[in-house]
Amino acid sequence: MSVQSFSVRHNPKLNKNNMKRLASPEPHPVTVHQVHEQIRFLNQYGSVYLWSHLLAAIFFATVSLIAHSEYVLLIGIWFVAIVAANTMRWMLDLEFKPSYNYASYQMDTLLNRHIMYTTLISTLWGVTGLVLFSNLISVQAVHVVILALVTLVSLPLFMVTRTYRYIQVAILLLPIVLNLSVVGVPEQSALAVVVVMLGIATLALAQVMEKLLTQMGDLQQNLLEQTNKDPTTSIPNRRYFEQALKVEWQRAARSGDAIALLMLDIDHFRLFNDMQGQESGDHCLKTIAQELRKVAKRTSDVVVRYGGDEFAVLLPSTHIDDATLLAERMRTAIEDLQISHAADQFERYITVSIGVSFCYPTPTRSNEQQNSTDMLYPAVLINAVERALYKAKRGTRNVVVKEFCGDEAISRAAMHVDQLQAAKTA
Repeated sequence: MSVQSFSVRHNPKLNKNNMKRLASPEPHPVTVHQVHEQIRFLNQYGSVYLWSHLLAAIFFATVSLIAHSEYVLLIGIWFVAIVAANTMRWMLDLEFKPSYNYASYQMDTLLNRHIMYTTLISTLWGVTGLVLFSNLISVQAVHVVILALVTLVSLPLFMVTRTYRYIQVAILLLPIVLNLSVVGVPEQSALAVVVVMLGIATLALAQVMEKLLTQMGDLQQNLLEQTNKDPTTSIPNRRYFEQALKVEWQRAARSGDAIALLMLDIDHFRLFNDMQGQESGDHCLKTIAQELRKVAKRTSDVVVRYGGDEFAVLLPSTHIDDATLLAERMRTAIEDLQISHAADQFERYITVSIGVSFCYPTPTRSNEQQNSTDMLYPAVLINAVERALYKAKRGTRNVVVKEFCGDEAISRAAMHVDQLQAAKTA
């Protein structure tokens, strides 16, 4: 069958490398790494860490001033530094938007900044064991208790990486252990042993928590996979497709790449299902799903059962011409399966009609527009590919029809978002 063509806008830069991109697999950024999920948690509870550290700093500064008033300047400098460091980390937490789908490099940036501020805070607490160390055993005991509380409060922060965990505990506790050991008095030596045992217990507890979090993460991932999988064909379902399209749309908007979408409908499938039974219908769906996955070979390509007898194929970094060629290969591959369709008066075998479209996503101008554009802009692409599929089904069927969603449609969508934002602020 011939491929029906419609006018499209071409990107010269993309056209030059489009076949190379079809051959090069790319990772699909739908799932977020466990470390990134931990950073989400840490950023959401930043105010808890801020106030716990501030209260501990106030108490420690007060006790130190009462015991050693001659250290007022040093204690004041330390207190200002610890407040400033905690405030900067808290401001970093305020920048985090839980509803926003951050790219991997953005999450890595947040992780590195969080580690930097947390290491600074740990260093400021640890240095108290050197420069603000008291000779009074009672103050030393209070000092150890405060550091123990700070270590326990910071325990969730140590879940990021194992190396990071050891470094933070050493920075917090090693200075005061060394000072207590140097004194050589039995009481101080006993306190040093207590601090060492505290550090070991903290690392052991962190290890247990890490295992529990890993198990919970694996369980959550398994449940998520079951929720996102179609039970009949064992490929992702429409729910997964909507999540993947949202992520890929944002990625393409950042990188300036195109994103293509195919929509497939099995011709006269209801008649096939009625005449040959549900078991044969399910087997037909499974066979077609497997064949589509064979043709869409890149790891970034997403093949899903969209609903009923419809399938969707999401193609990141793909131009309309390459998407059309891939759709024609799919159409031919399914026809070559020669699945008998005795009830069809037009075709002897099962065939599919395919709609093709693509867009250059527009970057979101602000976080406030994120929720609106997440639904509105991808809908432009979906509407275009559904129109193309409708034209294929209305015609001779067993054809590929392509239609570009168009700059005009995206411009209308952008104007609609602007109008919504203006109405909210009015």
